[in-house]
Amino acid sequence: MFRKKSLEDRIDHFWKWFEAHGSLTQEPPSEPVRGLLKQLSKVTKGLVWACSAESKDITRLLEISPDGVRSLANTARLVVQRAPEITGWRFVAFRQPVKGAYLNMFGLSYSDETFQVVVYRQGDVEWLRLFYPDELDAKRMISVAPILIDCAIGEEDVLEFELLHPKPLSEAPPEAMPLSAFAKLFLRET
Repeated sequence: MFRKKSLEDRIDHFWKWFEAHGSLTQEPPSEPVRGLLKQLSKVTKGLVWACSAESKDITRLLEISPDGVRSLANTARLVVQRAPEITGWRFVAFRQPVKGAYLNMFGLSYSDETFQVVVYRQGDVEWLRLFYPDELDAKRMISVAPILIDCAIGEEDVLEFELLHPKPLSEAPPEAMPLSAFAKLFLRET
């Protein structure tokens, strides 16, 4: 009789695979890069990853993300908690804040100064709305807005807010502030 593997067993299997498949830094992307999402999905469906160079000392940063899904947040945390020590690597749960976030769409670049946000409080719930340049496509901004806010304050903190559908800048109220200013204020308070 087969027994379904526990979450911890699946996570441990993922890390054994990760350790066994060498460098993810090869150019062009190596087989391990292509296999990483497949292996991570064996832990649980919905987790995603991002990898970057963290500093000049060639330390690599691997972010394990619930991709904005609150119900996967604890799983992302557990995956990172069970990570082995691997020389040259640092592992974190959630997408981390990125200073000077920007967006390139349709050949145009927009900085985090271009977008504005407003936080509304109703009881114990905080709602956040992003306002975007009027020339950008509203349908695309529905999926882009959470990513921009992730870049500004980090995905883990974004999950504390209820995100409202983004709106054009022409509809921004007077209390709206640039996303960059919100990030500075928010990150200083937390």
